[in-house]
Amino acid sequence: MENVPYRILSPFIKRVDKKIWNFGEKKLAEAINKQPHLMYYFVDINSLYSSIEIQPAWIEYIKKSSAIILGWIYYEMVDYLQKRNPNVPGIPNKLYPAQERQDISKAKKYWKAVVRKASAEGNPVIDIYGNIPLEPEKIVIDHFIPWSYLAHDELWNLNPTIQTINSSKGNNLPDWNRYVDALCKQKYGAYQIRNNNQVI
Repeated sequence: MENVPYRILSPFIKRVDKKIWNFGEKKLAEAINKQPHLMYYFVDINSLYSSIEIQPAWIEYIKKSSAIILGWIYYEMVDYLQKRNPNVPGIPNKLYPAQERQDISKAKKYWKAVVRKASAEGNPVIDIYGNIPLEPEKIVIDHFIPWSYLAHDELWNLNPTIQTINSSKGNNLPDWNRYVDALCKQKYGAYQIRNNNQVI
């Protein structure tokens, strides 16, 4: 409230002393109100209860350009958050998550075929968490890095496990040093089966 209502108008303010930004809010509003062609003008200054009057020409512009304006706001918000949270992935998807989760039935079909073929060849796919052979009809699909963290269902992050292990893992991040090598080995083995047998 100290800056945004005033500073957002700065691109439209010309030939004004930069010292105005150091004024108190009432004096600042008075100085801004003297400028021509602004989007809005201040009617009353009372902190959170301040009021503005949007100019008719701008109202029409905002109505016609609402999609562009909202897109710009969304882009700037994502940019702001990513710069301040560089280690947090998937910020856009977390701000506006999909209304429906992606269907991962194809991933399950893929892994069932891989597990079935690997078992038939005597080289079963091993669950990376429980270190047990997987059976095609008992597998469920796990997000190695939880969906709530990445907010996507890409195949590289989906691996087969069993229901009890998947339930106990929940939304927790796996121990990277303990499980990532097993995950990579599992993925590479599945790729070889897929490449050699065209299982899907």
